[in-house]
Amino acid sequence: LHIIACEYLTEEEIDTLESNGDYMKYADEIIKVSGNSDMIMKRIREIFAQSNICENEIPQLIVSSFSPMIVTTNYDNILEKASLHSRLGQLRPLLPCLVGQMNEAIQINERCLLKIHGSVEETQSFVFSTEQYKNFYGEKNNRKGKLIPKYLLKIFSSKKVLFLGCSLEKDYTLDILEECIENNKSISHYAIVPLPSDINEQVRRSRELTHLSIEPIYYPEGDFRAISLLINYLSN
Repeated sequence: LHIIACEYLTEEEIDTLESNGDYMKYADEIIKVSGNSDMIMKRIREIFAQSNICENEIPQLIVSSFSPMIVTTNYDNILEKASLHSRLGQLRPLLPCLVGQMNEAIQINERCLLKIHGSVEETQSFVFSTEQYKNFYGEKNNRKGKLIPKYLLKIFSSKKVLFLGCSLEKDYTLDILEECIENNKSISHYAIVPLPSDINEQVRRSRELTHLSIEPIYYPEGDFRAISLLINYLSN
């Protein structure tokens, strides 16, 4: 987000948006000042294509040691590349528009990667701005005909999910989980998340995760090496 912002926003505008921490407004402002969302989506694809992403063992463990079906909100193809050497076989990426294939994959836990927010290969599939989120997700009590909520409700209500690399702060995806929990309190999932160093923040975090029926697997805040150790442990 910062890379593309530098091409369309001033340093002062970027500092203000980043200090607010609302990345949806950040994305919206880039779309607004550019006046052309399609060109922004193409530029995002170019940035991913030109990036040298440092890959570690975590993607390989994710695609080889857990469920054959993986769900991601990332546009990149790191997991697809990691699966080329997986004992479970190569991941087949699927986009939300492939309704029949998506529904079948969820039903039978097929070996595939559900890229619910789009993929770099297809810029029209990107979910990036507030307008795009509303177009793909709808709003609470008004999600009729929206595919992503339909898929997520099936996943959250029928499978045990392990959240990895997610902030689990308030967002559209968690709204769907919250709606799912409202209808079935017995549902529960897991998440690898940092344990805040501040005691009051620990209490706040515990309340939030319990409300979402998520059982946390904590690692010390800021100790990112611990994430790899945890995933190795769980994979064994």
